[in-house]
Amino acid sequence: MKVESAMQSVAGQLNAADSLETAAGMLEHRRVTALPVFQRDGSLLGLLTAKDVARASFDRQVTPAAPVADVIRIPPMTCRGEDELESLAASARQDDVSHLAVLDGQDKLLGIVDLIQYQAATGQQNDVDEALKETFPASDPISPG
Repeated sequence: MKVESAMQSVAGQLNAADSLETAAGMLEHRRVTALPVFQRDGSLLGLLTAKDVARASFDRQVTPAAPVADVIRIPPMTCRGEDELESLAASARQDDVSHLAVLDGQDKLLGIVDLIQYQAATGQQNDVDEALKETFPASDPISPG
């Protein structure tokens, strides 16, 4: 499957200095799991994901007023629309990446691929699903005390 067939349009954008609190509200309001983060010069700095926000919320050193640039992966994992998604998804999973920035020939952002949604749609499981199934097999019912 080509990346362009799984790509979602960009539902908004953030600046590197925007706060985590603002970003979390924007993710929720727009009902998306990732937003691009741009530098002052308009170049793509990274993608802020819901996973980044969740991780930051458990980090006592990161406040809601912290800039999103402090918690995103820089640089983001990128791809082109004509790339094969299956191979990208495998390498992204190894690097703990949940979203890809899709760029055009001039390195401008075209869209975002949500790899978790892609894996669910194609019946692929992630490592958490695998670990849960190994830890709590369906044939081992939990019985009260």
